Amino acid sequence: MREALAPVVPVDCMTVDERTNSLIMSASRSRVARAGEVIERLDVEVKPVPGQPDEPPEEPEAEVASYRPANAPAESLRPAVGLLVALSDIQVDSRTNTLLVRAAPSVQQRVAELVRGLDVPVVPAPQPELGPAPEAPPPEVMRVFRLTHAAASDMKALLGIAAPAAKMQPDDRTRSLIVMAPAATLAVLDEMVRTLDIPAVPSVQASAQSEPEPDPVATRVYRLNHAVPGDVAKALEGLVKGAVKADSRTSSLVVEAAESQHARALSLIEALDRELPQVLIEARLEELSGDAGQRLGLDWSFNGLTFNQNAYGQWVSVSLDFLASLTALEEEGKASLISRQHTFTVSGRTGKILIGDRIPVMIQEVQDGVAVAKLEFINAGIELAITPTVSEDGTITAEVKPVISSIVG
Repeated sequence: MREALAPVVPVDCMTVDERTNSLIMSASRSRVARAGEVIERLDVEVKPVPGQPDEPPEEPEAEVASYRPANAPAESLRPAVGLLVALSDIQVDSRTNTLLVRAAPSVQQRVAELVRGLDVPVVPAPQPELGPAPEAPPPEVMRVFRLTHAAASDMKALLGIAAPAAKMQPDDRTRSLIVMAPAATLAVLDEMVRTLDIPAVPSVQASAQSEPEPDPVATRVYRLNHAVPGDVAKALEGLVKGAVKADSRTSSLVVEAAESQHARALSLIEALDRELPQVLIEARLEELSGDAGQRLGLDWSFNGLTFNQNAYGQWVSVSLDFLASLTALEEEGKASLISRQHTFTVSGRTGKILIGDRIPVMIQEVQDGVAVAKLEFINAGIELAITPTVSEDGTITAEVKPVISSIVG
């Protein structure tokens, strides 16, 4: 703004107070009034049109207009016009004192008004007239200004522009400014102190460009009591913005994320790290004779032992009556227990039971053209993969995947 007013008021006669966002100038009343009109044209707030999208509306095609000031040099008007138009779209022809501006028609109107406001003749300073001897200067008076907000040294620099002949001594420790000047000058300085000694306002540019501070990143370790770290880490992926690593050795999760994400991570970990109910699974291999199968309600027409069947495969429902009947058959000698295996697992995890043997088998492989014999153990018999699920009311359902295998030869 200071450079933009240079055609109206010399730059040396203006001082900027960044703390209060003020512009102090020393000039004639007419030039100060003209400068005020220019400031009113330039110091406007750009507000978005309500109901319009964030993207600016499409501007009409730019046009080039020429402005030839009659009094001010065209080059001196370039900084002021640069507040409305990019400097790259402003060219100056010093030979013809012409300003060429490329902008939209709506902007050209504002440029024209600005040029008219700045194109004022430079009035030469009046020459002193010879006359009677000047009167004696008025007596000086001392006054101490007590400041509330501004620093005394800063206030001295500002008041020195308006009253360079006044003697001033600042005291920043007590926020005091001692001034020696005529009474009329002290009255002017008193008014300036009242205007400038106000709380500091934030910088216009800083407030426009300020952005919220980023959320700090923190790394924390969460100990798990029941859940598997790898399973919880997979569950947190996509739900917590950050890096989640599982440490199975210490049963812990390492979470590196923004501070706001840790509260979400903690709530999810507490919900997932619960003790799962344990399930004891027992498998019995029985040999039946005579009509024992019919007494138990078995259907031997199917290749295998099947109690019921649906679209999801085979499933078995065993009641206490069935177990009691099986025990009775064993006492009668019509059923004999061949093998009984059991395993422990928890809800949602698969437990495996093998009713059979692990038989060593020699396997021939060819590696780099050479036959190599390798010993492997293969399960032979009945292998069950059982995944139980315990509901809230204690009901247990299980998914059973049987595999029956044997070795021939």
